[in-house]
Amino acid sequence: EEGRYPETVAIVVWATDCMRTNGDDVAEILYLMGLKPVWEESSGRVTGIKPIPMKELRRPRIDVTVRISGLFRDNFPNIVHLLDDAVALVASLKEKGDKNYIVKHVEAEVAERVKEGVDTKKAREEACFRIFGDMPGGYGSGVNHAIESKNWKDQSDLAKIYVDWGCYVYSKKNFGLSSKEQFERRLATVDLTVKNMDTREYDALQIDDTYSYHAGMDVAIKTIKGEAPRSFYGDSSDPNRVKIRSTAEEIKYCFRARLVNPKWIDGLKKHGYHGAAQFSEQMDYVLGWDATAEVIDDWMYEDLAEKFVLDKEMQQWLKDVNPYALQNMTERLLEAIQRNMWNATEEMKKELQQIYLNVDALLEEQNEKTKQKEKKIIRKQI
Repeated sequence: EEGRYPETVAIVVWATDCMRTNGDDVAEILYLMGLKPVWEESSGRVTGIKPIPMKELRRPRIDVTVRISGLFRDNFPNIVHLLDDAVALVASLKEKGDKNYIVKHVEAEVAERVKEGVDTKKAREEACFRIFGDMPGGYGSGVNHAIESKNWKDQSDLAKIYVDWGCYVYSKKNFGLSSKEQFERRLATVDLTVKNMDTREYDALQIDDTYSYHAGMDVAIKTIKGEAPRSFYGDSSDPNRVKIRSTAEEIKYCFRARLVNPKWIDGLKKHGYHGAAQFSEQMDYVLGWDATAEVIDDWMYEDLAEKFVLDKEMQQWLKDVNPYALQNMTERLLEAIQRNMWNATEEMKKELQQIYLNVDALLEEQNEKTKQKEKKIIRKQI
């Protein structure tokens, strides 16, 4: 679209995805770097890697920064070592920077840091750091916790959390080395981010890890670099028809196909309290995506408000089975307005505020009745 190759791609890699696909993400990383695996014929195991010749590749070797999950760190230390070898191999190739972006970036960083007085060997080793994750024993990216607890003021807070949680280096020599400076250096050069999904059992709007890892990365890059990266989702749920969508397109696809789909809504309503809780969680995730990647349009908020809060039948059902879910959804919609994420009409705002007050009064009344029942039980026991 821009008439050029991205110099640096950042990819989020999860263990479960790699287990299901037998390493699709790893293969993508290697191919972006212009490498291919060396196979042992008798066992089918990967025993090494080798460069794809430039005549065959016919494009530059792309620099890749990898954000692994805690589970990936635990399950695939051998793959971490393989990817570390891959970076070292590409960085050692005698190729020009316009044909090998890893060489270009490593050499530039080494020269800069040597001028600052850093030892050449150390500068080169750190310039090759490309695999980052949680601290040893840690899991997640932290962004979802801030969103859920409302413990953030602006995007810079979310970016800081993402960097703080994910700045630990993994390589052959390092297991969880804290290197915030190097993680920020990598993120500052990223042109494009990607997260691949190999299943439709759940989608990008259905769990908080998707926005926490991927959109969290996007907001960190935007904050550090000063501009948002191009962001994409790879859909390999059907291996014969792999699709690539922008993150904004993917979210709208999930929104229309499932979240506001009457069949999905009616199906969850059969589960009563738990179904209502699922609706409530969806509102948390929608807010999380917008707080980080800014991919929720006003019409989407309006659609959610109409279907889950303003609709009289739905409103009554929620009050009957799980009024706390109605309270949370209303509160999240009001939060979106308060944070200027949703440019709602004044009429819409007032209506949501009134619903929130009504639900709050209902819950207070129910809690008071519960207390009275408990007192009667205690008196009988005495």
